[in-house]
Amino acid sequence: MRSRPGPGPIIRVARQLERERMEAKPVVDELRHSIQDRWDSDVPAAWKTVGFVHELTAAASDLTERDARTSAALAQFAIVVITGIPEDAYPAAVRLEAEATAWKELASAHRYVSEYEAAIRALNAADRCLGKAPALGYDRAVLQFARALVFSDMQRFDEADALLFETVRAFAAFDDRRRLGQCLLLKGMIEQRRGLLVEACMTYDETIVVIRDTGDLHSLASVYNNLAQARIALGHTNAAVSALHDAFAIFSDLAMPAEIARVRWVLGRVVLGSGQSRQAHDVLAEARMTFIGLRMPEEAGLTGLELAEACIALGRDDRARMIIEEVAADFVRAGLNDRALTALAYLRDVLPSGRGREAVRHVRTYIEQLRHDPLRAFAPLPVD
Repeated sequence: MRSRPGPGPIIRVARQLERERMEAKPVVDELRHSIQDRWDSDVPAAWKTVGFVHELTAAASDLTERDARTSAALAQFAIVVITGIPEDAYPAAVRLEAEATAWKELASAHRYVSEYEAAIRALNAADRCLGKAPALGYDRAVLQFARALVFSDMQRFDEADALLFETVRAFAAFDDRRRLGQCLLLKGMIEQRRGLLVEACMTYDETIVVIRDTGDLHSLASVYNNLAQARIALGHTNAAVSALHDAFAIFSDLAMPAEIARVRWVLGRVVLGSGQSRQAHDVLAEARMTFIGLRMPEEAGLTGLELAEACIALGRDDRARMIIEEVAADFVRAGLNDRALTALAYLRDVLPSGRGREAVRHVRTYIEQLRHDPLRAFAPLPVD
């Protein structure tokens, strides 16, 4: 009687990785709270498995939105672990994919706190890994999409568009509707950032139809939030508020505090523009405190400027001046260049002039422009 053949090499590796992840899970759950204490210790031999690296990068991905700094630390630790595993311990593609994923998660954490150059460096490292394993075509498409997101945030729209064109073709070939929906979302974001607001709204409407069928609630809520901002810019306030409520409900169900704060930020801007300064103050103050707690200083600073405008509208100029001082500290922590601090110094000086709200908006617009034009000179408000 012939013996039944054993599992093939691919199945054996898959089962091995599954066992390793199960063994790693309780350790990684503890490392979520103590990763900063591990850097001065050697990595135990039992941790030097690809399954352990997979569990670390999954934890990093899970924490990106709630605690980007811890997410980055977990991804960095995953890189340390994978580089300490002997090259012949796993098939090359398995090892390279795990290392590339760790670098990609590090890039995501950097992007979330607006550290774009660091994100690009991490993506370059991930790209070098995948370049050694041409069979990982889908992983390369995911990586290129991540790079397109960073380029869009940096206002490098032509480069983002070129990468987006490539990734759409790749995800279509794999029939991945969830990723195609995310590509549509990014297309709308680029149109919106270019000022093509009507086109962006049309793209977002199309994206909602695609993403609803995929179960990707995070992306769906992001579409509603971006759609609301485009509608605000077009003057469609009621439709914008409706989209914000949809975004808020989904992000609340998903327990995503940073995204909830982003929705509050946009809602605060709408309420402030409608003249409800007290309500806007409370909404913006809550959003700012969330950003501070999540160590997102750039978002905290920009929200603070709108909070200062609400204070001016309420006749609380002293409080507005205090917030502007806090915003300056936020921007120092965010690593913004000295031109932003020069603009804030001007804002402090002009507050008593009676043009405080106009000056806040002027400075906020300038600081947002610095993200893609760091050499842009600051010009004061024109004299009446």
